[in-house]
Amino acid sequence: MEPIRRNDIMHDVKKVYVIHKTHLDIGFTGFAQDVLDRYVKEFIPQAIETAYRCNTDGKRVFVWTVGSYLIHYFLEHADEAGVQRLEQAIRDGYIVWHALPCTTDTEAMSRPLFRYGLSLGRRLEKWFGKAPCIAAKMTDVPCHTVAMLPDLCEYGVQYLHIGINEASRPVEIPELCIWKFGPYEVILNYAGAYGKACIFGDIALEFAHTADNMGPPTPEVVEAEMQRLAEQYPGAEIASSSLDDFARAVAERRDELPVVEAEFGDTWIHGIGSDPWKTAMLCELLRLEETWRGTVPDVEADPNYQKFLEQLLLVCEHTYGMDGKKYLYDYQNWDKAEFARARREDRIGESALRAAGAQISNHIMTQELPNYTNGEFLGSYRTSECSWEEQRGYIHKAVSLLPPALREQAEQVSRIPTGRTVSGTPCKECTFEIAGHRITVLPDGSLRLSEKADMVAGVFRYVSYSAQTVERCYLSYNRNFGTTRQWSEPDFAKPGLQYAKTARDFESAMKIQAVRRRSDKLIIDLEAERTAAEVYGCPRQAQIQYTFGKDRIEIHLEWFHKDANRLPEALFFGFVPKNSERLRIYKLGQPIDPYIVAAGGNRKLHACQRIESDRYILQGLHSPLISIGGRHLYDTDDQYGELSNGLHFLLYNNRWNTNCPVYYGQNAAFDFIVTLRE
Repeated sequence: MEPIRRNDIMHDVKKVYVIHKTHLDIGFTGFAQDVLDRYVKEFIPQAIETAYRCNTDGKRVFVWTVGSYLIHYFLEHADEAGVQRLEQAIRDGYIVWHALPCTTDTEAMSRPLFRYGLSLGRRLEKWFGKAPCIAAKMTDVPCHTVAMLPDLCEYGVQYLHIGINEASRPVEIPELCIWKFGPYEVILNYAGAYGKACIFGDIALEFAHTADNMGPPTPEVVEAEMQRLAEQYPGAEIASSSLDDFARAVAERRDELPVVEAEFGDTWIHGIGSDPWKTAMLCELLRLEETWRGTVPDVEADPNYQKFLEQLLLVCEHTYGMDGKKYLYDYQNWDKAEFARARREDRIGESALRAAGAQISNHIMTQELPNYTNGEFLGSYRTSECSWEEQRGYIHKAVSLLPPALREQAEQVSRIPTGRTVSGTPCKECTFEIAGHRITVLPDGSLRLSEKADMVAGVFRYVSYSAQTVERCYLSYNRNFGTTRQWSEPDFAKPGLQYAKTARDFESAMKIQAVRRRSDKLIIDLEAERTAAEVYGCPRQAQIQYTFGKDRIEIHLEWFHKDANRLPEALFFGFVPKNSERLRIYKLGQPIDPYIVAAGGNRKLHACQRIESDRYILQGLHSPLISIGGRHLYDTDDQYGELSNGLHFLLYNNRWNTNCPVYYGQNAAFDFIVTLRE
């Protein structure tokens, strides 16, 4: 029996739904504000012009799809003539939005913030008298949490398209399926690229997708693409449409689709750990926001409060700075001293770029720079740092938008450590009994808690990684090397690191400087090993303050005098409970079993609001990243971690080599709460 060929399937297609869109990165190709300005001044007006030039004689040849945030932003910031022209294009059906605002690192969000994002589209629908969107799309980020399904369903979303980064590992699920979480379910179209074709019976979905922030196509390009599709699907009706149109067609036959009930996680989620201060402040503001929502009358009706939420949404948008391939292509200076010198001099020349090898450097010089910097060598440490500071600016602006009384509360939760140590009586002994807890201080400064808690708490570790570990992660996690390696290796790995003299795999525990007690508090002062701090990036000092209550332990950790360091590194703060039965992690307010994750998803590292078991509740108030069953970062295989190896908060990492801060040289502070259950 001959196999069914793709060409045969295409001949059976009667209608092709064509989605015209670009991929929005609020940043990456340049400063975030410049990107948004360009959409307002160039891209959206160009899309409108293309639509009216193409859609003549009753034909629908070009309909441009964007997330709801771009429409919202344009209407707020364009001039009156631009707004009127967009409004007319929307009424004519030439510019459409889908149900989500933009692509987000969804696990970093609170449930109210995720719902705020959905509300942007709902407001636009009411303003323009449009039917509610039933389709949504995320692009680039390879996978998201199943915890968003209840809110998608509540907002009427029936179909979700996830078009993943072409170089990233996909989740092993059917391309078209029902994604289910309890009573909630959506049709999931999971594509191995931003806009991979999907054929379902006699209908097909095709994307005419331009590259990151490259704007809409010209009428000539639209005509050529529609002609190409007409030849590819002979006899089929080819029409530019909205995602809603395709979603309705698939929904008519949803009973034919397989069902998937599993968490996916997010295999890019480590990125939120690249700026501990920004992430800590996001966590603080999200907690305050939930409090205000329940206690401050009519707070959600305040327009400035809505703008406050908009800034927090931008923090969670999946872009955290400029692309290193275009602006930080120093693949030569990795060892700490050489990096510090290069950063001071701030001249990244062609020789630093060529250290990545011919394939990567040629791609950057012939593709990345001509397309995005007019071919100029604009590489600069300071420019990249400014893009990271711009991302922090969302936090500052969010606070400034609050009413005075709420602003004062937000300003009081600044996560900048003072450096002032907590006083207490010095202790020579290493065992204590406080509030019914039997405590033993271990040599690394962690505590063995017996009786009530029955765990080891406060396992603080600095970890450095070798070039071999980074390369092994890249080769095991990434794919499509023949077509993507020239850009995916500098994104996901660290080309040139193999020439660094000091890059190696090692873990370092701190040494106890002093143990002090004050009433119900125990204060541990720590000092780094010399090599870990001087050659690498371990903070030179840290202090952990424990406050013990009957069924609650509050922990405050601060680190001091950390040098900026480009070598791959991470800092973990761990807990090793003796009993973790029925473990659940809470994302977007929903309980998730971390041991039911689809293959290809993230089975080791999650962002969550809290962790619960039968015996305890564990919260990292300023560090949402939790590594399950060990200290995981570069080991991205499908194995689950062993719970006996503990639960470790990932406080900081620089695994990403692009689009995120790649070094961090500041003090930092974190709070944790352990609540014990009977």
